[in-house]
Amino acid sequence: MVDKRKTKRKFDEEFKKSIVKLYESGKSQNVLAKEYGIALSSVARWVKQYSEVKIDDDTILTARQIKQLQKRNLQLEEENLILKKSDCHIHATLNKRLSAIRILRHEHSVVTLCRVLKVNRSTYYKRFSGKIAPRIAENQ
Repeated sequence: MVDKRKTKRKFDEEFKKSIVKLYESGKSQNVLAKEYGIALSSVARWVKQYSEVKIDDDTILTARQIKQLQKRNLQLEEENLILKKSDCHIHATLNKRLSAIRILRHEHSVVTLCRVLKVNRSTYYKRFSGKIAPRIAENQ
């Protein structure tokens, strides 16, 4: 019995970029797919991924770079929102920052809150876990 499944081929970045350049020079995706024996969906994905966008100051960005910039922008917007809502800054007292994290923990992840307000997560969890360390209990 003959196995008719195709083995998955790997294409390097340069090959993918050359296919995109050919597409941008005027060849259609169908022609490129047939000519090089590539799935049409792969060609379409590469065109979407590696197409370049020119910005006013002659900067060229790929779709991947734009996606990374959008992700970073969302992250910065969330950090800014946390700082506004917490009504404290990174130089506030530890107690004030911890209470701000406690209040905002239902709206944002504790990881993000701790990173923005510069508090170790272990410090936050230790403060609000309710357990007293054996050594502290022994000393009291």
